Amino acid sequence: MTPRVAQTPRRRVLASTPRRLPASTPRRLSASIPRRSPVPTPTPLRRVSAPSQGSQIIGRRRARPDEDEDDEDDELVQAPARTRRRVVDSCGGIFGIMGDMWRPIDAIITHGLERSNYPDASDTMFSSQDNKYWELFQLLLSFRPNLIQECANQGENGPMSIADDIDVGRSKTRNVIIFAVKKTILDWYDFGPTGPHVDNKEFRGFRHPIMGRLLCPAAYKWDDPAVQTALITHDPKYPTQPRDWPVFLWENETVDKDTLFEGFLRGRLLVKTAKQILFGPATANEEPNGRSRHVCAGGGNSKPRALQHHVRRATSGLIAYGATVVHFALSSQATFYPGGKAGRWPYEKFYNLLVWFIDVKLPKANREELLDWWNLQLFGYSTEIDNGDLSAEIESDPTSVLSLMLAQLMAGEEEPDDNVEMRPSEEPGDEEDESMEPDGASGSA
Repeated sequence: MTPRVAQTPRRRVLASTPRRLPASTPRRLSASIPRRSPVPTPTPLRRVSAPSQGSQIIGRRRARPDEDEDDEDDELVQAPARTRRRVVDSCGGIFGIMGDMWRPIDAIITHGLERSNYPDASDTMFSSQDNKYWELFQLLLSFRPNLIQECANQGENGPMSIADDIDVGRSKTRNVIIFAVKKTILDWYDFGPTGPHVDNKEFRGFRHPIMGRLLCPAAYKWDDPAVQTALITHDPKYPTQPRDWPVFLWENETVDKDTLFEGFLRGRLLVKTAKQILFGPATANEEPNGRSRHVCAGGGNSKPRALQHHVRRATSGLIAYGATVVHFALSSQATFYPGGKAGRWPYEKFYNLLVWFIDVKLPKANREELLDWWNLQLFGYSTEIDNGDLSAEIESDPTSVLSLMLAQLMAGEEEPDDNVEMRPSEEPGDEEDESMEPDGASGSA
């Protein structure tokens, strides 16, 4: 027999006290308990983050009515956080490619902001490192024009915060490029019947007959079996330090010790890597035949990096960047590091030595010739043409229509002025001369 349950007087029950039944009470007895009004179930709340100024406004400025809506800065006036992150990563990535791969961005921004207060200061007042920071800061401004205003709006910690964001973008882009080139480089060069195991980095480097030849320092003879064995076993008599520059840096991977500057930094793999980085993998195997081929080279709906950031000239940083990526892609090292520890090749030092040699040690004429060659390979035009000096383009083909028309213009300028101004139907004494006669002379006729 089910025991009778004594009900608690209603006056003693608090609103917040839940009603509990004994464990032995059947579920049907709950019907005899007075029911309270049902409590509505609260609706789940969505997490809505408060819009911050940083996620809403890039550069903390509003678009002006007279600005072009297609401009990149205007598209970011009220960009969401995801779009802002993408743009910051892209800015940091292109700066690492064209500017510098390793230098601390916070030091570059700090020096640039301080030096911006003295626009008339001469380079002789600063050290070579400060001048390099200033050069990189100017390049960074070309990719992020509102940088100075952003730093001012974000207060004392603004430069450090912005530098961290740019550095994250630089690292992300570097990892993406290294991962891509590590695979696509197998399609750019004939590495022989190596089989599928070449995809494994462990079988690359000096263990591979062709990759080892490309990585072999120019001072050694790879065809010598003793040299190959020494490089594989890391014999200290045959060092492979960053200053021992490999063969792939030279054009056609051939080096003449008597003329080391011939073909230096014109390697095929360097150019193909730079093309993939700036214009997409579809352009790596194309010949330099103009800029129009790069318009849709990025694939999908994204623009190539060169078009996104209006890159039109090669830099020493771009050349050294490509050389660093190629070296790692050919090597047997599994993970990319700047170096500094055992088992990690010093890629940061390798990169810095190349940039230093191009910017500081290479004579100005040789440096301009090198960069001009790279502009022709990547963009289809030379530095002289880009600067508006078209004489080199005209002299290269004197039989072109443009050259012939310019020759006729020059011949016309050398003729006497009276022959140029006189019309064929005019002769001395015509109507114009009569109109200049005095009134009396015309009346006497």
